[in-house]
Amino acid sequence: MNRLLILCHLALAIAMALLVTLGAPVARVDVLLTLGGFMIFTGAALEIRTRGLAKAMDRRTDERERARRDHAHRLAYWTLSFPIGFLVATHLHRLPEIVNSGFAVSPEAMPAFLVFSWLAVAIFLSLPTAIIAWTEPHPLDDDIIQGEPS
Repeated sequence: MNRLLILCHLALAIAMALLVTLGAPVARVDVLLTLGGFMIFTGAALEIRTRGLAKAMDRRTDERERARRDHAHRLAYWTLSFPIGFLVATHLHRLPEIVNSGFAVSPEAMPAFLVFSWLAVAIFLSLPTAIIAWTEPHPLDDDIIQGEPS
């Protein structure tokens, strides 16, 4: 179930990006807000299924959970460092132009700017949880633990 939620979360993010990038006529505000709402729902479901381990404080976790949480954060932020570095490197030559414009975004580019800002924040916040959910072992069946075959 965790992997299905992760794939749904990713599919929603890709759908939002494609709708805005391709300029599809269905890329209206209500459609984008609906997709964003579903992303919030899948992210919250992942948080519940992982018992909030990615954001748990040290006093709530044991050593094993702390190690899993820390590993997920390291992996997530190393994974995000390449695309962020790539974006910075490819847009560094435009920095004087961006600063001179007062960091203004043109009205035509505003929907794409808002969607990609939303996706960046959503992925930044949910990636450690997704890593924990993806690598979490399947729970054992209670009947098998008690020695009663199904």
